[in-house]
Amino acid sequence: MRKSNPARGDYWACCPFHGEKTPSFHVEDRKGFFYCFGCHEKGDVIGFVMKNDNLRFDEAVDLLAREAGMQPPVRDARAREKQEKRKGLSEAMEAAQRFYRAQLDGAAAREARAYLGRRGLDAKTVEGFGIGFAPGGNKLGETLRAQGFEPKILAEAGLVGTNEGGSTYDVFRDRILFPIRDQRGGVIAFGGRAMRDDAKAKYLNSPETPLFSKRSTLYNFGPARGAAGKGGRMIVAEGYMDVIALHRAGLEAAVAPLGTALTAEQLALLWRAVDEPIIALDGDAAGLRAAARTAEMALPLLQPGKTLLFALMPEGMDPDDLIREKGRAGIDSVLDSSESLSHFLWRQEIEKQTLDTPERRAAFDSRARTLLNNIADQSVRHHYEVQFKEWRGDLFAAPKKSEKPGFSGGSKGWGRFSPPLGARAESRRSMLAINGARDPRHVLEEEILGRALASPDAIATCCDSLAEAEFANRDLDMIRSALISAYFDLADTETGMTVSQLHTEIRRRVTPDCTALLERLASFTGDSSDSDHLASALDRYTAISALDVERRDAEDRFSRDGSEVALQRVIAARTAYEDAIRKNFPAVTTDEAGSVQGFIDRELWKKRKTKTGRPSGGTRPESGAGEMTRE
Repeated sequence: MRKSNPARGDYWACCPFHGEKTPSFHVEDRKGFFYCFGCHEKGDVIGFVMKNDNLRFDEAVDLLAREAGMQPPVRDARAREKQEKRKGLSEAMEAAQRFYRAQLDGAAAREARAYLGRRGLDAKTVEGFGIGFAPGGNKLGETLRAQGFEPKILAEAGLVGTNEGGSTYDVFRDRILFPIRDQRGGVIAFGGRAMRDDAKAKYLNSPETPLFSKRSTLYNFGPARGAAGKGGRMIVAEGYMDVIALHRAGLEAAVAPLGTALTAEQLALLWRAVDEPIIALDGDAAGLRAAARTAEMALPLLQPGKTLLFALMPEGMDPDDLIREKGRAGIDSVLDSSESLSHFLWRQEIEKQTLDTPERRAAFDSRARTLLNNIADQSVRHHYEVQFKEWRGDLFAAPKKSEKPGFSGGSKGWGRFSPPLGARAESRRSMLAINGARDPRHVLEEEILGRALASPDAIATCCDSLAEAEFANRDLDMIRSALISAYFDLADTETGMTVSQLHTEIRRRVTPDCTALLERLASFTGDSSDSDHLASALDRYTAISALDVERRDAEDRFSRDGSEVALQRVIAARTAYEDAIRKNFPAVTTDEAGSVQGFIDRELWKKRKTKTGRPSGGTRPESGAGEMTRE
């Protein structure tokens, strides 16, 4: 067996680049190179760091320089000045991290420690992720100023703020803190989870600073990129706790965006590490909408070999929940069945409405063409077109003809006069409907935004629900996103913000085509704009959205297996959904017999037609269930 001889600079170890039990990885320190007799990897120290940590050449040089206590090379005086400024900010952030870590062991953090324990985080995990605690008051600012840090540096680092009276305050107070690090491990920001129920925001990130850009940073990306370079699957989860749960389950290549949907900048980071990151989002309505937005965002950026996979958790669960309930085997099962980007997009489109008429099929074709036209790379677009064409052929394939048109087994059948399905109630009320009728949910979305725009104080108590709502109407959702980001970025933690400040900042953040809609919403004159009314509207919207997801899932399951259990689920789901619509929008509801029972009759008619070649008993569904007419 080969043995290391440090005196000669001769080292042997198991290779970090392939699994082995007998050391075959050889380092000759004096000559400055390594060679593996097993997988034949070789190179110098820079090459080793590039391979082992999955870094570019310049990143590897920068890392090695810092580890040697040297400043990385800079090109000019301006760059040197910028580097010195970043150094001061970095030192302040590292001092803050030490402070927060020490506070987690104090008496004031008793409830924080209990919370972490309930979430299954042991001491080793807490230490590994550097989790800390921000106490109440302004202890951080006082401590760091006493250590010699200038107030200006603390403010630029996003650690302290200044109120209208000129007094400074700690940005993070009474929160569990998760340090956000750059790719080299340096602390550049913090994410805080509130411990008080009356906190304005449950989760709060550091503001934008010279060190930290929320759009360009992923939580845990540095360690995850290293793990991915060793063969791990890169998983994009929703939040800090999901990442930590995945890491504890042995899936160390896990990252999360920072309170926003995945951005183009973050996707570029992911593709630098792996070709096919997995988007693993919660199995609820918000998770599905976030996955759809991510898919559409990625289309213009696709390149040969660079794509996304989608792994949606079971309904009502996030990765943390799934791991707690079913362990590593449960999450592996979901990841192993990940869906390709192309198939995810296709499934999203065909589930938007029943494709039973020429007009609806034409609308589907138009939406599909729009998606494909968003793909900038010609080669990738070509292969998507080929794939979509193949799936479309299967979807719209003509049924097999009987021996004699119009007849089956000697009895007169329906022939080519088969009944088109009547429009479902939600399709008639959808923005996708041919007659342009409004989706009633959009009325609620406008009410929610109107109330929020009229009362920034109400946003403070409902900001978590509003941040997670993700409206069905794209323009309204853009305004909602701008409203939340403006409030989080600019609202003073003590005094909030004025209506005028809020409206001005939102106008800066929305596209010009949304301006007119914003002005209309800003003129809201409802009965009240307090937090109770806003919370009530959000609760109603969340409830209707959840019922809509359940209804669609039930219909899909019944269409696939047609079992009695699935039928009863459809009846219950559609009745619950229509009751909710009737309660909130009585003017646009339809008769129950023409919706719930109509759907059931049409589905059963189709199954009998498929099985026998003609409807059982020769009777047609009642007109309330979608009367059969010539196509």
